[in-house]
Formats: sequence, structure tokens, C-alpha cells
Amino acid sequence: LWGEGRDNTVLDFTGTSYRLKILGTSIVNTLNAKISDLSILATDGAAGVDIQYSQGSYLENVISLEHVGYGFHIHSSSFVIFKDCIASDNISDGFKVDNDAGSSNQAHIEFINCVSQDNSGDGYDTVTASGAVVANIYWFGCRANLNVGNGWVFTGSLEIDSSLVGCFSASNTADGYDVTAEDISFIGCTAQSNTGDGFENKDFDNRYIGCRSESNTGDDWDL
Repeated sequence: LWGEGRDNTVLDFTGTSYRLKILGTSIVNTLNAKISDLSILATDGAAGVDIQYSQGSYLENVISLEHVGYGFHIHSSSFVIFKDCIASDNISDGFKVDNDAGSSNQAHIEFINCVSQDNSGDGYDTVTASGAVVANIYWFGCRANLNVGNGWVFTGSLEIDSSLVGCFSASNTADGYDVTAEDISFIGCTAQSNTGDGFENKDFDNRYIGCRSESNTGDDWDL
């Protein structure tokens, strides 16, 4: 699905539960869907863009905003890429990544130069279900600004072997990075002017390399 630019192609779902869906099943995944250069506006459904049981999806230059649910929801999917996507002014999280209990099929998801801002939930929320594995999730040059929740939050004690490189979390009402998960690398990331802590790591084994935390109301570092 290719639009003619985010300002020119707008899917306005105001007052309906319609949303843009890439849906497979736990048995048969949807393969290689592509969406670019458009905006999705104001669904009453679970998410503006809902990706479940998909492999190889690619989204570029997509804005998802003013939804009752998430901006983007990624569930039990793998090899998904988001490039230059924006989640803004949603009632829940900007980007939500989760999976089925007991599964290991949520892997190799990349966010490149994405922005999550002014959402009433968290900017980026990654949840590992009971007995499941979320692995190899990467953020490159992404930003989380002015969200009511955390900039980034990771929940689930299983290893997820993921990285954030050159990311920026600022002016969120909770923490810049709230981490209750293991095996995450933060490389050259910044937490600034968040109401909670800059980096909060709840006794898990993670790596912080060349990161900066300043002017947060809570602790700049709570490790």
C-alpha cells in the first residue's frame, strides 16, 4: 500500500473501529507486506496500524495519530522494519511490541529514525509474555518525547538481546528508559528532562555504553 505522501494520503477512521491491519495467524503468517507515505488518523479500534503474525513487513514514512489505542501494535511477528514512522497523540502507547505466552516468534524488528511523541501511554513499550521470548529488537536514532508514560519501557525477565543506538528520550512524564528485562545494550543514548528517572534498571544485566542522562527530576541513573 503506497501513498502519495503523509500530507496527501490520509486514511481517516474517525468514529469507527476500522484500522490498517496486517494479520496472519499463529499457523500461517502474512508475508512481505509494505506500507509507505501515508497517514492513519483517529480509529476507535485497538491500534492505528495493527501487525499480527507477520513476517517481512516494511513500513516507511507512515504517521499514526490520535487513536484510542496504540499508534502501532506489533504482535508475534518477525523481520519487521519501521523507517521514519511517527506515532503521535494516541491515547495508549505510541509503539507496542508483544507476543503470545510461551512463544519465541517475536524477533528481528527494527525501528529506524522513528518518533513517538505526545502519547498518553509510553513511547515504546516492549512486553515479553510469560514463557515467551522477544529477541533482536533494534532502535536506531529513534526519539521519545513528551509522552505521559515512559519514553521506553521493557517488561519481562527473559533475555531479549536487543539494542538502542543513538536514541533520545526527553520530557516524558515518567522515566526516560524503564528496564525490567535482560540483555539490552544502550549505545550513545540520551535521557533528558524526564519527570521520573533518566535510566532505571531494575536489577537486570544490561549494558550502557557512552550514554548521557541529565536534568531528570528523579535520578539520572538508577541502576
